[in-house]
Amino acid sequence: MSDGSAEVSQVSFESLKLRPGSSLKIQHSALGAPSGEVQLLAAVKGQNVMVALKGESGVKTGLEAGKDYIIRGFSGQHDFSFSSHVTQLFTAPFPYAMLSYPGSVEARIVRKSMRAKTSLPATVSPHGKDLPLNVNVVDLSIGGAMIDAPAPLGNPGETVSLALEVEFEGNKIKLELHAQIRYVNKSDAATAYSIGLEFKDITQNDKLVLHYVAQAYAINDGNIVVS
Repeated sequence: MSDGSAEVSQVSFESLKLRPGSSLKIQHSALGAPSGEVQLLAAVKGQNVMVALKGESGVKTGLEAGKDYIIRGFSGQHDFSFSSHVTQLFTAPFPYAMLSYPGSVEARIVRKSMRAKTSLPATVSPHGKDLPLNVNVVDLSIGGAMIDAPAPLGNPGETVSLALEVEFEGNKIKLELHAQIRYVNKSDAATAYSIGLEFKDITQNDKLVLHYVAQAYAINDGNIVVS
């Protein structure tokens, strides 16, 4: 899971503070097994984790009771993964599974700063190319952002340019930020993707503006996500 840029540590599952509805990737522990997507419903410390099979990819993953799986995700601050096994499967009132509660989770810090929920129109282009795609910035910090996009934009590790206009002390400022794709999740909508970006080589001035904007959203709307 690590790309060498941050240390992987062992943390507890509950320390991730995942919210119900969080998307997770699930894959059989066998080499080369297909991956699917599930949605976190609830977790009881030391007992189990309840997940809903999400869309066709989740149903087609072929979860089996008693089998071991690797679960991966992004908490908003950490990339993480853990091993678990399916204890029970259910088909009604909808397809869902009970997973064993993980003893520990491998986590790598991606964001160390406060981020706030936003709704900012922006464009993203592959780095070095003038091919802007309209997106929506749904959370923002001085370290990165999460965007909703109609296309996956690229693979984790690839770089893009994010352009957006923000208000700073009553003035409109256009930011042009280089970023690296950290993760790509397909949402429930067939043509929508949630994409995590980590900013790279941004100026001190841009950091100041980003901090101001994130703080303004958090204070005005109570939208602090990670502090």
